[in-house]
Amino acid sequence: MKKVIIFILLFSAKMNGTLAFKPWLAFAYFAGHNDLYGFLQNTNFPQLPQGANSNVNIISSLNVFTGCPTPPSCSFVTTQRYITQPPPTGNVQMGPTIDGLNTSDQTTFINEITFAIQQAPNNNHFVIFLGGHGNGAANGCCLDQQNGAYLTDVGIQNGLKAAMQLRGGKKTDVLAIDCCYMACIEYYYAFANYTNFVIASEEEDPGNGLPYNLCLNLLKKNNIKTLDFAKGIVGAFNATYTVSAPGGTPFNHFTLAAIDSSKVVAICQNVNSIATIFLKLLNSSSKQTTLNLINKSISKITQFPDDQPNGIFVDLKSWYTNLVKAAGSNPIFKPVVAQIKTGINLITKAVVANGTNVPGASGMTIFMPLFPGKTCCKPTYAQTLFSQAFPNWLTFLTTVKNLQNT
Repeated sequence: MKKVIIFILLFSAKMNGTLAFKPWLAFAYFAGHNDLYGFLQNTNFPQLPQGANSNVNIISSLNVFTGCPTPPSCSFVTTQRYITQPPPTGNVQMGPTIDGLNTSDQTTFINEITFAIQQAPNNNHFVIFLGGHGNGAANGCCLDQQNGAYLTDVGIQNGLKAAMQLRGGKKTDVLAIDCCYMACIEYYYAFANYTNFVIASEEEDPGNGLPYNLCLNLLKKNNIKTLDFAKGIVGAFNATYTVSAPGGTPFNHFTLAAIDSSKVVAICQNVNSIATIFLKLLNSSSKQTTLNLINKSISKITQFPDDQPNGIFVDLKSWYTNLVKAAGSNPIFKPVVAQIKTGINLITKAVVANGTNVPGASGMTIFMPLFPGKTCCKPTYAQTLFSQAFPNWLTFLTTVKNLQNT
């Protein structure tokens, strides 16, 4: 459960607003009102000037504990807004320090995005860095430890909506979430209509998260395509943790993928269709055979615990692959196998870059609390936009869990 960082990048055809025109605008929302404040303030934030160049304006919102000897036990939190210049100038504060903001509140997120865009209002390409704790589909990211709350899928989506409105209907080009467990189909769905690409990790974030200096340096290339930029972020991350983990050896587990948002809704519809077929089978004379298939499919699967008693994430493509193998040639599973194979193809097309050393990590997870000792399901999961749009998946989970417990 580590960092979340959303990168927003913008491109413009004019020079307008507070800042001189550059082809990109990057916005970093560092949510450090938690025990990660040191990472964000002392490692991630100082990397920004190293990536500053003539093609990108960089605005950041640094939310940390200030004047507190033992954070986060004390209550004094501040927010500072910065414009980043190349060294030696570095990060320069813009305006006064703001006290007491809640980084999990969508109003805070929207206000900080609005401030960033107002500095360069005519940009065409936009990337957001979101930084803080992340805990997957049932919770969200940008934990504000004082309030015990996360920025949810709805809150992030509303920030993206605000950005789209401010930018004349243009989507955020890249939403790069440097955060634990956020590469989930449930959150990909929430962002699908407001982004071109989303970058996130299936696993707990390693070390210091994204190498922001290397990511921003990709923009030194004039007229870089958004797809190439998204792929480049994954490549920089992969290269960093392959060679520069502590001791000079590869980090023992890392994942990061870039997803084409235009492909996400079709995957969600496919998930719902598969759940619908399984529900029919589980309410038929084939109930036990179907339950055995599901249990077998998750017995050996790439999974990512979320450190909560009621949840676990599994790699969606790995689960689909296991289902096909376990179903074999059994004729009762022919319709669902056909849908599953369609889903595998859809996922393969959606994942445009995948940097990982975890076997079976294909770039996309789904909530799967069907393992022994896990319970289903937190109310917050039912409240996700995905669960509301595709309710048969949650019904499938609860039905299987009830059958497992009988």
